[in-house]
Amino acid sequence: YTFSPDDYRDMAGIWEGEQALPGDPPGELEIVEGMPEGGKIHQLTGVPSAFTPDYAPEEMFEIAEKLYKKSR
Repeated sequence: YTFSPDDYRDMAGIWEGEQALPGDPPGELEIVEGMPEGGKIHQLTGVPSAFTPDYAPEEMFEIAEKLYKKSR
């Protein structure tokens, strides 16, 4: 797959008529214009744990205690 108009030009020097991976089916490699179709994009608005760690209060206390001890 190409991600820009020029990014495929040097691939012939790498895979000239070869398979990309040992388990790939036989045949020439193919350059496909554009990016592959992606997966579903989840709506994460309103889900704070998707953007920040979700610690239990006892974990926060343990972390604070360790930091306090190291600061002394």
